Amino acid sequence: MEQDEVLSVYGALHDTGALKQLEEYRNKADRLQQLVNQSVELFTKRTEEDLVSYVVSSLLQAFVPRHVAVFLDPLEYNAPVKTLYYRNLKPEDPPVTLTSIEWLGPVLDASQEAVAFEAVLASAPREAEQLRPLDPELIVPLLGLNGLYGVVVIGTRILDEAYTEEELKYINQFFVFASIGLQNILHYVSAVTDYKTRLYNHSFFNQRLMEEIHKVRRYGARFALLEIDIDHFKRLNDTYGHLAGDEVLYQFSRILESSVRTEDVVSRYGGEEFLALLVECPPRDTQAVAERIRRSAEERVFSFRGEEIRMTVSVGVTYCCCAIMEEPADVIARADFALYEAKERGRNQVQTCRPGLLGIARRRRLTREAAAGCQGA
Repeated sequence: MEQDEVLSVYGALHDTGALKQLEEYRNKADRLQQLVNQSVELFTKRTEEDLVSYVVSSLLQAFVPRHVAVFLDPLEYNAPVKTLYYRNLKPEDPPVTLTSIEWLGPVLDASQEAVAFEAVLASAPREAEQLRPLDPELIVPLLGLNGLYGVVVIGTRILDEAYTEEELKYINQFFVFASIGLQNILHYVSAVTDYKTRLYNHSFFNQRLMEEIHKVRRYGARFALLEIDIDHFKRLNDTYGHLAGDEVLYQFSRILESSVRTEDVVSRYGGEEFLALLVECPPRDTQAVAERIRRSAEERVFSFRGEEIRMTVSVGVTYCCCAIMEEPADVIARADFALYEAKERGRNQVQTCRPGLLGIARRRRLTREAAAGCQGA
């Protein structure tokens, strides 16, 4: 085709608007491909923090808003709303804190899509005024297992461009995928954690303990196990009430989490008992961790409805560092035996299961199981 003919065809396509329509189709295809790639990335996230961080990063890159704030209703017992905030693409301390996001439920649950700030302001004017420092333009819901779990406030763009209809469609679809990814994470969290303390549950802990035992057998690895029990917990419940006991359990769980490393595993064993699996932790360091937990509990003043509550804990310690044929119950039995010694010697102390006590610990476990079997019968 001659150049003049090409130019003639191009001009005709341009004049009829076909080229513009073709460009729009190309842009839509690009956005759809981007959504597919982002959905795959969202579904690979394993923690709430990673997912939210990816959501914020995607919004900042796509639209360059002046402000982005994420408010999440926490799963933790009696915890504040979690907030993540960016200003001019940089993370900063949020200028706005919310005590609750429940007031956003009626307007966001109705649409389950991005809502203009003006619509939120009309629905709940007093509460919405709190968001003014964010220069908000859009409020987008993040849906959890039981409805609204979080909200993302997207501010006006740095270049003062309005969000187009196509961009709003993209945002809504992106947040559908983000909500599905979040729900997958929450399903997993609810399956492996204890609701009251937000620590791992005993089923997950047993699985991890078995994995570490296999490493000991195969690679000569080592680990330590702590069993921690709150002293006189029944007396605490009787004195202050069971709600106070729940608060102490929750606050003490945060002490446990802050006392161990990221690779360690902390679990609620049952009632007021906890287990801590310390991976590749030598005896001296293990003793330091156990003593830190004991001392932190003793020094901490727990509070509940104006009441100041003090308590102590006893800790039993055992080690696993040789290729012996053990089951998780055997290792726990040794820690349990050491904990029993700590209780017998006056509580508020750390005791270690000494060599040669494995047989005693096993017999004690078998006796417990037999007694439980008789009660069940």
